Amino acid sequence: KRKHVMLVIHLKTRYCMLFFDTKKADSAGFVHAFTHRWLEGVMDLMLKCGVLDMVAPQMCERLLSDAGKPFRMLQRSDRSSQGQLNEILRVFKWDAEEFDFVRQPWSAQRYDASINRTPRSIKGIKGYGYPVEEMLVHWLMAVGGVDALTAQQAREKYRQVSLSRALP
Repeated sequence: KRKHVMLVIHLKTRYCMLFFDTKKADSAGFVHAFTHRWLEGVMDLMLKCGVLDMVAPQMCERLLSDAGKPFRMLQRSDRSSQGQLNEILRVFKWDAEEFDFVRQPWSAQRYDASINRTPRSIKGIKGYGYPVEEMLVHWLMAVGGVDALTAQQAREKYRQVSLSRALP
């Protein structure tokens, strides 16, 4: 519908986010929107599966305060993730014909949750993994400062909760 759509993927976890109707050359605005939506998505996930208490509150404050610091955008390419991005974009084009994502403020997060529940091939994982689960574990270890054992416990807790009810 002649709107700009930007796809962002985390190469290690295949966690993907779509940004609708972004402004050209507004990199600072994009980084702000990205950081806040990424943090909201992960925090919502941690709250829903009961692992939010594993992270010290100062970690989240630090992440938000770091968002205002200088940044650098780099263009990268990865063949395996490019195939997944192409598939996500193809499905999005079908969905965009029936729904106006730009006018619904909640639609971006809901769409992100939906695409990140799709099993994907992820480097280092036999078979398929779920990007939302991998991002939860990655975030807890990289940003939340938890050890590998605690992150594994969070993974198990996520799996238990997601089996008992439909979680993103």
